[in-house]
Amino acid sequence: MQRFFNSTDNEMSPLSKEDEHHLLSVMRAQKGEQIEIVINGECFLFQIESLKPFKLKTIKKIDVARELENDLTLYYCLVKKDKADLVIQKAVELGVKEIVLVQSERSIVRLKREDFSKKLERYQSIARAAAMQSKRLIIPEVKKIMYLKDFSKSDCKTHNFIANENVSGSTKNFKSLLEKIKPGESISLLIGPEGGFTHVEIDKMNELGFINISLGKRILRSETAAISALSIAAFILEV
Repeated sequence: MQRFFNSTDNEMSPLSKEDEHHLLSVMRAQKGEQIEIVINGECFLFQIESLKPFKLKTIKKIDVARELENDLTLYYCLVKKDKADLVIQKAVELGVKEIVLVQSERSIVRLKREDFSKKLERYQSIARAAAMQSKRLIIPEVKKIMYLKDFSKSDCKTHNFIANENVSGSTKNFKSLLEKIKPGESISLLIGPEGGFTHVEIDKMNELGFINISLGKRILRSETAAISALSIAAFILEV
C-alpha cells in the first residue's frame, strides 16, 4: 500500500498537488482505494472518496512501530559522482534520523556551502522518497554541509563511532559497544571519504569522544562502509 506524508492543512485532501498527481496519474488510483498518510509522526489509513474533486476519508489510525528506539545520525564525508544519492537512500531505509554531509581533508569533492544548498533540495527529495518506500514515520533530514575541522562537543551524540580503516579485523567490538546502548540514547556514525581520514582527523575525533570501529577485515568503499555500519547498527538495535 502506498504511503505518503502530509503536506497540507486540508483535512479533505492532506496531500500536495504533486502527490495527488502521482497517486491519480501515475499510480492510477481509483475511488474506494486506500492509502496511508503520515501526519505529525502518526500513520492513518485513508480511503479515496472521490476523484473530482479529490477527497479522502479517514478510516483508522495505524499503530505500527517503524522507527528505531535510538536517534541515529550519519556523518558522511563527501564523495564523487552520485554515491551520496545511494547512501542517503539506504541510510533512510535503515532507520537514520538525520544525515550530515561532511567535508574532510581527503574529500575529493570540494563544495562551498552556497553550492551545496543547490543540491540539498535533491538530497531531501531522495530522503523523502526513501521514507515513503520504507514506510517510515518521519522524513529524515539531510543537513547542510559541515567541515570536519569544525566539529565540536556540540556535534557529538551520547555514543559516537568513527570507521577507521587502520583498525581492521572483527566487527565484534562494534557489536559489543552497540549492545550496551540503552533505548533513547543517541548515536552517531562517522564515515570517511575514498582516501580515508588523516591521522590528525582521527586524533581530533577521538579526543571528542568518537570511538574507532572496524567494519571487517576488508577495506570497503566509502558508500559500502556507510551501508555496512548502518546495517550492523540497525540489526543490533532492533534485536
